[in-house]
Amino acid sequence: MNAADTVLIPSIMPDYKGEIRYLKDGEVIDLGGRKIEVVFTPGHTPGSTSFIDKEAAYGFSADAFGSGNLLLTVDFSTLLATCEKMSALTEKYKLAKLYPGHYFGVNAETPQRIKDMITLSKDVLSGKIKGEENPNGMLGLNLVVSKYGVRINYSAAQLK
Repeated sequence: MNAADTVLIPSIMPDYKGEIRYLKDGEVIDLGGRKIEVVFTPGHTPGSTSFIDKEAAYGFSADAFGSGNLLLTVDFSTLLATCEKMSALTEKYKLAKLYPGHYFGVNAETPQRIKDMITLSKDVLSGKIKGEENPNGMLGLNLVVSKYGVRINYSAAQLK
């Protein structure tokens, strides 16, 4: 796991007694002839992690980008940096798609969707787009923006 998510262990796995192996950003895991690159992609959680199969030209993003409905627990500047990093990697390795942990929204996790998240993050940070109140938001995320087929749930504290 990504060491940045160790803070979640007591609440998610309170009785876990086993050993934890920490991943490193950029490390390559050999699955017996199939190599997967580890890419730290904080967004949903500080330790969100994606995995790239360069040879197959796709990746696995789990909840890092929210599958179209991101519950953002880091700030928007971190999300923006994550999306810019993944956008560069999708171009570099010609990745066609990222497979998310869930699916929500009108566009899959394609290179264009990541670019849309960059645009939306910049729009929120600049004040061009304001979040709408969502008093029933999960994890205390009481604001939501939705544009370009992307929905981001956040709180005012994440506007940095």
